[in-house]
Amino acid sequence: MKLDVKEYFKLSIIYTLIAAVAPALQLLIQPIIEGEGRLSPVDFSHLAISESITAIVFIFVALSMGIAVARFYYDYKDEEKDFKVMVSTAFNSILLRGALVLGIGLVAGDFVVSFLQQKELQDFATYGYAAIIIGISRAINNTAAALYRNEKKVSKFVVVSLAFGLVRIAGQVIGLFYYDMSFLGYVYGSCVGGGVVSVCVLAHTWYQNGFKYNRKFLKPMIKFGLPITQYGLVSWGLLFADRYFLESQPRDLGIYDTALRFAAGIEMILLGLHGANQPEMFRMMKEGIKENMDNLRRASNIFLAQTQVIVACAILPTMFYLDYFYETDVRLAYTLIAIVFIRFIMRAQYLIFATPVYFKKKTRVFFYINLASLLMNLGLNYWLIPLYNIYGAIIATMASSMLLTTLVYYYQNREVPIKWNVQKLYVFPNLIMLYTIGMEWAKTYWNINQYLAAGSVVFVIGTSIIILYRKEIMGFKWSKFKKGMK
Repeated sequence: MKLDVKEYFKLSIIYTLIAAVAPALQLLIQPIIEGEGRLSPVDFSHLAISESITAIVFIFVALSMGIAVARFYYDYKDEEKDFKVMVSTAFNSILLRGALVLGIGLVAGDFVVSFLQQKELQDFATYGYAAIIIGISRAINNTAAALYRNEKKVSKFVVVSLAFGLVRIAGQVIGLFYYDMSFLGYVYGSCVGGGVVSVCVLAHTWYQNGFKYNRKFLKPMIKFGLPITQYGLVSWGLLFADRYFLESQPRDLGIYDTALRFAAGIEMILLGLHGANQPEMFRMMKEGIKENMDNLRRASNIFLAQTQVIVACAILPTMFYLDYFYETDVRLAYTLIAIVFIRFIMRAQYLIFATPVYFKKKTRVFFYINLASLLMNLGLNYWLIPLYNIYGAIIATMASSMLLTTLVYYYQNREVPIKWNVQKLYVFPNLIMLYTIGMEWAKTYWNINQYLAAGSVVFVIGTSIIILYRKEIMGFKWSKFKKGMK
């Protein structure tokens, strides 16, 4: 099988644009809902904690069913009856776990939030159940999107992704302006908007596949998904444990969380790119890793290069947007954008190195790799946040993410040897991240202009892309590509 570059770019553009719609709209409404008499940094700190509950619920409820149905699709795609049972079972298992989490929230919700210091967050019933339902809805819609990508049902993917983003954002605006101009209106609006779309997805799934639940099909999917879910828990620790340590400082947490919310938009775009990359990688591996070694390397190089270009292109516009359109101290999030965005290069590296391991279903050791990264993250957060505040959280995340990516890289090469282009996938991206860390320290120590410091990071990324991919850039037949996109 030869990698069809034009087809790959066509799908990656579609998936990226669709993935970018919801984050872009989220950015557009932010200045509308933030400011005097509207949401303040403290409100955004409340949203940070609510989102942390939603995120961990999503991880547990989804149990990696998105990647599971994407992988097991290749085992069942030729057996229509079994395929329908597998799909229906995956979605129904999400509902069962969702019901279990709601029950846990009913019994132990107040205990879970009793460790928080802000009074508005200590009453779980006011926002906790809505946060749980948002997590369940997200699991349903993400699993559906993953399935449609692998089936190459692009129109269904577009409808589900756009509906989930647009209806949820509409709910947020309505909740804020017509229910309560606080984080509660935002959370309730997200709950209703996302819930409506997930109900429609379930109805369509049951109509297409029937209402089925078979443990024989579920057991291998859970066995496959558990180690990946452990990575999800590590990611949660990397992204949300620091918010818990910052919770006692609402203003700083609100600023930090705002930067992370913009970063979440980059992650959605990254996952859109991955939506085009992963099915192609799986298809080539299905035909034979050795036979498709060059194509696997090529697809991975393109994916990481696209990621770096998107990160570089997003840094300065995002900084400008925050700096000039926000009214409260939330605008100070613009100073953190470069260092927060750059870590998605590590996220892309992880996805590349983990994909062969996922395909071979050799995921057991991920538990130990993920645990090592999570323990480092928690330890560094506990030690560094009291000393360096927001930058303590950033250092902890960067260090533990680097450890995670490096361990996965060496494990993948031991279990599923692939001759990667190490300079393109590992050496230069890591040098970029080290430069960004150094520039972040330098601008703080010598009071360098924020835009100048971030601009130098963008320049370094662009220069590395030109150096590494100059042959591809010079040799690419743009006329044929444009013709193929029509």
